[in-house]
Amino acid sequence: MNFFTKKLMYVFAVALLFSAHLAMAQQKEITTANYRLAERFSPKQLDKMVFSTSVQPNWLETGDKFWYSYRTSDGIFYYLVDLDKRTKTPLFDNHNMATQLTKITKDPYDFQHLPDIKPKFVKNDRYFQFDVTGTQLEEIKKEIEAKKDTAVTDSTKKEKKAPVKKDKKDD
Repeated sequence: MNFFTKKLMYVFAVALLFSAHLAMAQQKEITTANYRLAERFSPKQLDKMVFSTSVQPNWLETGDKFWYSYRTSDGIFYYLVDLDKRTKTPLFDNHNMATQLTKITKDPYDFQHLPDIKPKFVKNDRYFQFDVTGTQLEEIKKEIEAKKDTAVTDSTKKEKKAPVKKDKKDD
């Protein structure tokens, strides 16, 4: 190696060490835990951002079809897959379902915020049904229970009436 090459390698080595030292000096030393930042990446927070990452098939009794739900930023969508026909169709229209559920339960629903529907297929997999409860239904149940309690209380009051006292003068 000639003198110029040795000098160039020496300068390169010094520059490399100096840049490594600067890189180490620029890193901010962490002295305390940053719980607020860590919370942003917790599983609960990530679920809000990631939505569905897989599909869980729910097989129908006929065995050639299945349904699944898939969550996106636009809500939960339900699909029916027919393996024989090689088709995937929406199980229902979310807008129409929201309208019908609002009418039935008297709770406001929109197509993005439907309740968790777990369809149960009936009648040779031609129809499906599911359970849903609303706050109005719960209030009606509470009113019925309250009326039952009131009726029981009223009937016990009637039974516990004090006997009528007769005056001795009437004898």
